[in-house]
Amino acid sequence: MSQEPKIIAFCCNWCSYAAADLAGSSRLKYPHNVRIIRVMCSGMVHPELVLESFSQGAEGVMIMGCHLGECHYIDGNHRNDRTSKTAESAGVGIITMALRVAFEWLGSCSGCEIAFLNIGEDLVGLLSDELEIVHAPLLMDHKYSTPADGNGDFIVPFADIGFISGGVNNEEHLAILKEMRRKCNFLVAMGTCATHGGIPALMNGRDQQQSWDEIFQNPESEHNSAIPAQSVPAPLDRVYACDEK
Repeated sequence: MSQEPKIIAFCCNWCSYAAADLAGSSRLKYPHNVRIIRVMCSGMVHPELVLESFSQGAEGVMIMGCHLGECHYIDGNHRNDRTSKTAESAGVGIITMALRVAFEWLGSCSGCEIAFLNIGEDLVGLLSDELEIVHAPLLMDHKYSTPADGNGDFIVPFADIGFISGGVNNEEHLAILKEMRRKCNFLVAMGTCATHGGIPALMNGRDQQQSWDEIFQNPESEHNSAIPAQSVPAPLDRVYACDEK
């Protein structure tokens, strides 16, 4: 599935397409993932065209026509409305898009993640035509993709709703949180760690270097153990709740 949803827009030549053309000549931008198809009248768009758009990979379809009563072909937009209702009543052309859900796991005590995994086989029942999990590092081996320019930004799929567990401990957590905010229509902070910092936030107020020494260089550590110096995201000054960043 593409990183950005591909939207097919059937635009009436006399209104919506004219508006898109005006936007172009005025150098106004609209999302590049919206693909415009000009039709002379919205009444020309048959439900089979909508189905075909989805079967070819579109994730959304818009049909835009004149205001009712202002059709250049008298009643073309009314005809399109009647066609849609007829198709719906016959069970043809009803498009149900699955709810796209994303999960992320930042700095947490792991309680929420364990509770989620304890659902066990019942998780399978959640996966249906109505629900699609598009991002969940806890469940799938998701590789964060990066833009072609190689600037290292995290990219996660678009989702209708996202759930984040855990607080913001380091620069990587902060980058992931910002990306989830960009890509999710609704974002839910799940658990005490996400809403208040939780157990990881107990380190707040302590000397960071001293805490790292105690964790990595205590008497029980292996001989010559050392604090990781490479490939470790830079820590923030303290652990933050999600709404604090």
